[in-house]
Amino acid sequence: ARSDPSVLLACYPTLTAARKCFPEAFSRLEGDGSEGFPFGHADIEIMHERWTADWLEWEQTHESNYQRKIAAIDATLKEEVSEAKAVLLRTELQAVEQEKLDSYQRRYAEYVGISRALERLTESPASQKKSG
Repeated sequence: ARSDPSVLLACYPTLTAARKCFPEAFSRLEGDGSEGFPFGHADIEIMHERWTADWLEWEQTHESNYQRKIAAIDATLKEEVSEAKAVLLRTELQAVEQEKLDSYQRRYAEYVGISRALERLTESPASQKKSG
């Protein structure tokens, strides 16, 4: 869960239920002053920061990969090619641009969804009642 926030989000409802069923056990586990065994607010904030850093890295890699693909097609289009070949290359260029957009949108939706869920986990109970 520390390396993949989606795992944390999948198991968090179970942890919440276990905390309600076994409050004494969790109290003993947290007796050392740690907050929210096994993941406190600070842990979740660190996971969120890492998730955001991973997103930014993915975004840069995604952009550079597609820039290379598009540049290669553009370079071929600038060569002397038959009209039929040029039509195929322009069609391929459109397909690559659409693929770039689709993959970006899918990954961005995942990034936003997990980021928002992580933010909700760190909200105080009072603010959750106001927003929920």
